[in-house]
Amino acid sequence: MFKQKIVLCVVVLCCVVLLSALVLCAQEKETYTIVLKTSGNSNLTWIALPYETDLLDAEDIRNDIISQGGTCDRVYHWIPASDILEYYVRGGNNFSIIPGIGYGIVIGGEEDFSWTVVGEHDPSVSVPLEVSGGHNLNWLSLPYNSTSLTAADLKDELIADGIPVNRVYKWNPDTDDCTFYESARAGTNFDLEPGYSVAVTIGAAGVWTPEVSAE
Repeated sequence: MFKQKIVLCVVVLCCVVLLSALVLCAQEKETYTIVLKTSGNSNLTWIALPYETDLLDAEDIRNDIISQGGTCDRVYHWIPASDILEYYVRGGNNFSIIPGIGYGIVIGGEEDFSWTVVGEHDPSVSVPLEVSGGHNLNWLSLPYNSTSLTAADLKDELIADGIPVNRVYKWNPDTDDCTFYESARAGTNFDLEPGYSVAVTIGAAGVWTPEVSAE
């Protein structure tokens, strides 16, 4: 009887420890809201996901948006090495999500949709930037706690990592066009918005380790 009580206590203690660990893990996750736009003709929004998230592929993104009451017609990603814009539709090519890469979302309907994303930053992630001999374009997701606040900040950060940056672009979903920053004399030094990705054109391949603020 005494041994049974000890075993029971050990089991209860293990359950408490496990539950505490799960609660702590849940508390570390952050919740973000990304507004998917419909005001342009394309209904396209280029988004930035947290570097650690349960969304592992394009189908996960589509299903998550739909589960929250939204619609998702397509999920895009840019392949820098071949200058190809690949997309996923239901039953199509279901590509994997890579931390640090930006993705395009096309939704249906006539109203913007506020999509809730759960995740956190993974400081161990480094993001490879590729060249193609063509556009040399890469779509990037900035961490939500990035120290870069403007296009000029990001350009300087990438250059400090040894990546020669020509331009930084952002997609304007309201007008279906891009704004670019090249220098103080060329382009617009726009603000970087958490939850939305940006594109860069580069002169050589490299690896970017994002700088983030202390939390």
